[in-house]
Amino acid sequence: MKNKVFLCLVLLTSVAFAQEEKKRPSWSQGLPERQAAPQAGSPGMNRVEVKKPEFDVKPEIEPISSGLEMELDTQAFSVPEPTIEPVTQPEQESASLNAANRREALEQYYAGNDESANEQQQALIKQYKWAVLKTSPIQIPSDYSGSDSLKLHIQINPKGRVVRVTRADSSIPEYVVESAEKSIKGWRFEPPKNLGIEEVIGKTFTIDVVTDA
Repeated sequence: MKNKVFLCLVLLTSVAFAQEEKKRPSWSQGLPERQAAPQAGSPGMNRVEVKKPEFDVKPEIEPISSGLEMELDTQAFSVPEPTIEPVTQPEQESASLNAANRREALEQYYAGNDESANEQQQALIKQYKWAVLKTSPIQIPSDYSGSDSLKLHIQINPKGRVVRVTRADSSIPEYVVESAEKSIKGWRFEPPKNLGIEEVIGKTFTIDVVTDA
């Protein structure tokens, strides 16, 4: 029985070998079997890791020497002290006298101009006629029992307007003068500036008055 089984195995092996020989071409007889190429990720394929090269590069910087050496002149220098000469007393007195003389000369110059201007104005004032262009009755308080006329000093500006009224008679009460001034300030005179007068001028008048009823 064992011999039969052994013979059967030998026959099967022979048949299988013969069929395999038929599949291979004649020129590949005796060559080793071609093995399939390993697939990526298969266990049989080893992974090769590529490492990046590491370079330790350190630049070497050498100091640049120009070969020139600067020399500074540090020698101390001295500043000469200013010489101040004292002013002598006679020179001070002379300067004071000169200044005083100049002031005096200026004062005399302007005083001379003022005097000449005043002389011209006084000559024009003498020519002024005090022509009255507008008047109004003078009202005084009814309790005034003095004279029916008042002696008053009237001042006018270059435009002919009354700017101030004062009493020329000391016997006139002050309240009467103030009441008369209110009326007289409404008067108008011929403008003195038409004659060339440029200042306030005045004249004393005797004026009749009317008491308040």
